[in-house]
Amino acid sequence: MLEGKTALVTGSTSGIGAHIADALAAEGCNIVLNGFGDAVDIELQCSRIRRAHGVKARYDGADMNIDDEIDARHQISEDWRGHQFRCYK
Repeated sequence: MLEGKTALVTGSTSGIGAHIADALAAEGCNIVLNGFGDAVDIELQCSRIRRAHGVKARYDGADMNIDDEIDARHQISEDWRGHQFRCYK
């Protein structure tokens, strides 16, 4: 049901958000990680998701407390045409 969809998961660079991102990826969902953290650790997390689940994974560092940054996420969908973003918090 989620295969080929794309999820922007807020707070997914650690903790419960990271587990949600991993669970969605396990179901075939492409992942956009969002949150704060060390750039190297986040890239390792993206790489692990790609390898473990065979999906696309990337990071977007938008601050979801800022309306303009939230609105700008719509432009991200152009990167992966045909994939709809769903936001999980």
